[in-house]
Amino acid sequence: FSEMQRLFQQKLLKEAPSYRERIRIAREELGEEGEESPSQLLGQFSAANANALDQLKDNTPAEDLEKAVDILAAAEATHIVGVRRAYVVASYFSYALCHIDRRTFMMDGVGGMYKEQAGSIGSRDALIAVSFHPYAQETQDVAIAAAEKGIPLIVITDSQLSPLASIASVCFTVKEAEVHSFRSLTSSLCLAQSLSIGLAYRLDKQKALTA
Repeated sequence: FSEMQRLFQQKLLKEAPSYRERIRIAREELGEEGEESPSQLLGQFSAANANALDQLKDNTPAEDLEKAVDILAAAEATHIVGVRRAYVVASYFSYALCHIDRRTFMMDGVGGMYKEQAGSIGSRDALIAVSFHPYAQETQDVAIAAAEKGIPLIVITDSQLSPLASIASVCFTVKEAEVHSFRSLTSSLCLAQSLSIGLAYRLDKQKALTA
């Protein structure tokens, strides 16, 4: 019944509530002879991320990238939301856009004020929402409120079944590298960097043409 056991182990790995529990289950799956060193894990994560980056390049439509940059270039201000694991990608977006002198607001929900922050998004602004399974309710609430107001919505997520995919102006579905059920963020960060620098190039070109 080893194959059946493996199916249950994989399910537990994905649903385990903490890193410690997921590591314990992964070690049990590997067995005594399968324990891996940090060097071996680095090799596995590096190879998995390289493959995921190739998929990102091959599976991301050029027209979607252009449309996202169009939205960001036209926006008077860009609001960004992403919590828990997605916060890493959202915070990079905020950092990058601020450094190219764009009006940028990171929606942090301090004091539980996500609703109030969503209400401050102007009609000529744009929203970037980053959300991965199990899709944080806070991010969904902000994105839905923006979409209902007709505000352009750029979504980075991990599945077309994401609740944000159907309301997005442009949706990027990113398949991250995964080793022993530990998922990377390399591809999502690469996409965020590409959009941010692509926007910087666009703005610099526009500035040169009007000079």
